[in-house]
Amino acid sequence: MRIFLITAGATREPIDPVRFISNRSSGRMGFALASAARDRGAEVTIVAGITSVDPPGGVRVVRVSSAKKCEGRLTMKRARPRSSWPRQQYLIIEPKEKATTKIKKSEAELELKLERTADILGEVAQGRTNGQLLIGFAAETDNLLKHARAKLAAKAWMR
Repeated sequence: MRIFLITAGATREPIDPVRFISNRSSGRMGFALASAARDRGAEVTIVAGITSVDPPGGVRVVRVSSAKKCEGRLTMKRARPRSSWPRQQYLIIEPKEKATTKIKKSEAELELKLERTADILGEVAQGRTNGQLLIGFAAETDNLLKHARAKLAAKAWMR
């Protein structure tokens, strides 16, 4: 039996106790992949961030809210090996400093210093074993093939 681990949806990175930075991922592509794999007899687990659609039935869903929580779910050791890791791109920035109280609108200016979150896709790629297939998806706004090839090379997917 083929085993799929698929991520879907957006993550939210807090900037204070009531606000966050996110991305526009709806989860539709990840859920469609999960449905297709399930329909072909695969065992499917979805690590889902915030989604605007319901997950498909007949699959295991693990909910996460932030990139750090997603990373923990994708890189933790499992009792049985994963044979395939389809992957959508997750948010790659998080606030460098999180405010401990709500940032008030009365402040004249708001400056957020951001730092990159861990490269979850790259870490998963480095940790895969022989026979595992890793498929990555990323949203781009320009130079699609050029950026896709650069990501492929940077994440050392080819062995």
